[in-house]
This record gives sequence, structure tokens and C-alpha cells, in this order.
Amino acid sequence: MKRQANESRRRRVRWWGSVTLVFATQLGLIFWLSDRSPLRTRPPAVSPSINLLDSGAENLLALQDATLFALPHQQGFSGPAWLHFTPPDFHPADPPDPPRWLALQPAVLGRTFQQLLALRLNADRPSPRPPLPELFRPALPAQRLGPAESELVVAGELAGQGPLAAIPLPPQPHADLLTNTVVSVVVDGLGQPVTTTLLAGSGRTEADRLALDHARQFRFRPLDPGLTPLEARNRLRWGELIFHWQTVPLPGTNTPPAS
Repeated sequence: MKRQANESRRRRVRWWGSVTLVFATQLGLIFWLSDRSPLRTRPPAVSPSINLLDSGAENLLALQDATLFALPHQQGFSGPAWLHFTPPDFHPADPPDPPRWLALQPAVLGRTFQQLLALRLNADRPSPRPPLPELFRPALPAQRLGPAESELVVAGELAGQGPLAAIPLPPQPHADLLTNTVVSVVVDGLGQPVTTTLLAGSGRTEADRLALDHARQFRFRPLDPGLTPLEARNRLRWGELIFHWQTVPLPGTNTPPAS
């Protein structure tokens, strides 16, 4: 029983000690955070006021008007000119006099022209200019527009390597001058054409077809006669065959009989 009484006494002391500590803490915070500055009078709120102006303060009040200088105003520097404008008296001018033409004098007409003509006739005439040299046309040899005969030119890697057998190229009849036919050719190591491609036409289909046929038949100088066909395919050469065509006029046709 004595132990229980001591235990209850301790609980009460502990509870009152906690309450005292909380109360003291609150009092300390109140004193620490309170404002100890002296009391000040609160300024009055902004409210409309009425002031009586003296006789000389009207000009200062007019300066606060936003339209004093932007628009015509009675108190502005140009107020009297804008608001008290008096139109000027209009007095039309007298009408002009009618035109008075000068009288014509027939006796003096042409006198200036006659004086100028007499001055020109009495002046010394300039001597005639020497004759210009006679123009003559120099004799020029006849110019040929195209080649004298059809020929073949080999360019690229195949230049100077054939073809081994010369093939005659016939002239091509056409109404206009033919351009060159350019054929691209790929040759293997044995000198045989692998592929032929037409790069530029001459303007005549028969001439271009003839150039492709000759390009397939050409044989060029081999790199090594002892190469096998497989080795020859691995050693390709590229070149261009340029055919210069001799252009001749088209053969004449029989004229139709008269009806």
C-alpha cells in the first residue's frame, strides 16, 4: 500500500511539473515575441478633401489639365487664336483685261529668212570629200563543213590499241550535216568487246546502228595472248569509239508528171 501511495504521489508531481513547464514556456514566448516599442498614432485614411484656392492659384490648377496643350483650350497659349477667330474680310480682285493681240505686219514677213539665205549663199562652200576606197572581197578557198571521208577515232584506254582490222565507213546521205556517233566499249584482256553502249547519236538512226555493229565486230590488241577467258574477263579496259561521218546530199527523186 505504501508503494502504491508513493507511485501515485510521483505521478501527480510529474503531471503538475509538466503543466508548470508548458505554462512557463508560453509566458516566455509571449514576453519574447511581444512588441515593446512605444505607441504611435495611426495616420488617417485617404479621403477626399476640399481646399479653398486663392485668387492667384487658378493658373496652377489649369496646368494639371491634360488637354491644356494637346487641344485648343481657353487657358492654352493659342486659346484666343482658336476660340476667338475672326474671319478676314474677303475682297475679290478685279477681273483681268481681255487679251489685246498685236497687229500683223505683212511687209516684214520672211525678212529674217531672206537674210539667213543670203548669208548662206555668199559663204564659201566646203571642198568635196575625197572618194572612199573601193571595197573588194578577198578570194577564199572553199570551206568544207564536214570531214572529207568517214573516219574512226579511238579514245580512252583503248587509244593506240586498234582496231586491228580496218573497216571502211561509207558516207551517210542526209538533208543536214550529221554530228559524231560516240560509242562506249568495254574490252577484255584478249581484245574482244564485252559491252557496247551508244553515248551520243549523229542524227541518223542508220548511221548509229552501223556504228554499233562495227563496234561489236572490232578486235583490239590483247594484253597477253596466253590469257584464259576467265583471266581476260578480269582485265577489262574502257574506251570510246568516235565515228566522224561524211555527210552527202540525199539522192534526187523523179519529179511528178504534170497533170
